[in-house]
Amino acid sequence: VLRLSFLIFLLLFLFTSFLKSDENSFFSGGDTTNVTNNKNSFSLVAKNLPEYLQVDFLVGDALFERIWEDSRRTSNTAKDGLGPLFNSQSCEGCHINDGRGHLPEDLYKDMDSISIVVHLGKNKNNSNKGYKNIPDEVYGSQISDFSVENILKEADINFEYDYSVEVFDNGMVYQLRKPKIFLSNLNYGDISEETEFSARVAQPLIGLGLIESISVEDIL
Repeated sequence: VLRLSFLIFLLLFLFTSFLKSDENSFFSGGDTTNVTNNKNSFSLVAKNLPEYLQVDFLVGDALFERIWEDSRRTSNTAKDGLGPLFNSQSCEGCHINDGRGHLPEDLYKDMDSISIVVHLGKNKNNSNKGYKNIPDEVYGSQISDFSVENILKEADINFEYDYSVEVFDNGMVYQLRKPKIFLSNLNYGDISEETEFSARVAQPLIGLGLIESISVEDIL
């Protein structure tokens, strides 16, 4: 009887220990996971971050959400410095709720390109040094589609979509759209014929520190 009782106790101990050690294995972020399902899910501090480091997070988050202003229109030196050309008044304006940005839904319904940037570059080999992605002589490496008062923005960013209907092997029909980007109202002259451009949607910011915490040796 004593031996049986001991075996039962041992099995229960091992089983509960296993459950305790594995209780976070179901979470995608392990101990960092916050079980929150709303629009702010990506904006929360890692659940296992020590309290003494949470202050750093909150300070950084406040800067990330800050709405910057034209120094000519504010006396608050903690928020001035916007412009003269810019793409958004805040970091979070592009990285919406610390998540991914988006393309405009439709050319005629939503011209808001606030969460994308258009990069410029000459991808042909430079005759002298063979460099690629050389900035445009006038507009540099990125279009700024906003500006402070009395300053002309560089250009408007416009989108159109080509739609196509495709069919899966099982007969299900789906639609694809291919964005076409063009610039209008170029306020500082023409873009070089050699300059190419492409849009970049603002990326989500979750988990960026997790990869950094892994040593190079462990990855390679």
